[in-house]
Amino acid sequence: MKTLEQKILDYSISHWQKDFTGISGIDIAQYFKIPHKKVLAILDELEQQKKGSVRRDVKFYQFIISVNKPKFGSPKEITTSIFFPSKDVLTESFYSNELQRQNIPEYKARLYKGDLQIQPLYFNHEVLDRYLKHREIYDIEDTVAGGDIHLSYEYLSGLTEDELKKIDFPHVRFGKRRLSNGTAVITVILYDLSKLPEKEQAYWYSHEIPESQFSTNDKDFEIFIRRNFEAEFLDDNDPLQNVLTEIGKINRLLENDGLFAASNNPYLSYPYVNTYKAFSDSCNELYKLVGPDSLQERTLRDLLTAYFNYQQQNFSHPETGRPLGKMDLFKRLCVNLECGKLPPIIERIREHRISADHCVISPKRENKDYLVEFRILLQELYEGLCEFRTQIERRMEITDE
Repeated sequence: MKTLEQKILDYSISHWQKDFTGISGIDIAQYFKIPHKKVLAILDELEQQKKGSVRRDVKFYQFIISVNKPKFGSPKEITTSIFFPSKDVLTESFYSNELQRQNIPEYKARLYKGDLQIQPLYFNHEVLDRYLKHREIYDIEDTVAGGDIHLSYEYLSGLTEDELKKIDFPHVRFGKRRLSNGTAVITVILYDLSKLPEKEQAYWYSHEIPESQFSTNDKDFEIFIRRNFEAEFLDDNDPLQNVLTEIGKINRLLENDGLFAASNNPYLSYPYVNTYKAFSDSCNELYKLVGPDSLQERTLRDLLTAYFNYQQQNFSHPETGRPLGKMDLFKRLCVNLECGKLPPIIERIREHRISADHCVISPKRENKDYLVEFRILLQELYEGLCEFRTQIERRMEITDE
């Protein structure tokens, strides 16, 4: 016959396997109908036997309501302990009963075996490739600090009711953490991974890496932790988002068609692997926002005419008489606005884009950190766009006067 101590341990294990949390001494006392103090003593004994750990002096506030007095009275403070069965105990339980025969997916199984819900796990950056390449299915927020993955509204709205019932892909938050060598890895908490379908869990498991030596100065990861787990409202000052915001500001400032036809690109993201190929691909998508295909020729002509007295002949090459292209018009506008830094930045983006389209690039990883390189390029582009907008605003003010 089981002792009371064993019964309490078994009940604690059962509670963990249901909710993956510790259990309070109050709940144990109510279930077994025994004094609370006796439960606390048994929990202390279980801890001494290394069968679990105890978090002591946890305060709860109990409200008592009865049929005769349906209103809440003053809360009663109760101090108790929370008991967490040890990983060894939970692992032994997992393998000694039917759980091991249920083909429980990897990350859900880890919860059963005692890993904490908020346990951070780490993955190589390529794990995002599956989702970044299928933007028609997934909406991905990707910033320097982290982001999230979920099924897109457009994809879900195209499914039938029966197909929607089969959908099993929850929201996944991810952070980015730097190793001591500067490389960024992806981190996701165990709970979020445990909610993924079995095939998705197997995919993430194939990209998992062991904990490594992390950078001691990682402000982006600190922002991710404080914002997602400490409920702080923090701006990660993400240069990619800043560029998109600045493009929007310029378009609103100029009204009508704006300056850029494309104000967003769902395929634009940070390099998902540390190679020049991935970096060039990111530049290619970025160029679609700020290159000639996005520039509005009519807006460029209107600005040059309104602020710099361009005539019809000024819009043609003096030697050939052929109309100036949109990039040439943009360069002339920037020169007249005295913000000549922006065109060279766009030209650098174009050069990297050409490399992706026309050169054979080695797929090997390099010592250079292309995530940092792309971030620097974005920051320079953002600053150039800000300068451009400021100069346009000044011209507008002068004209109004």
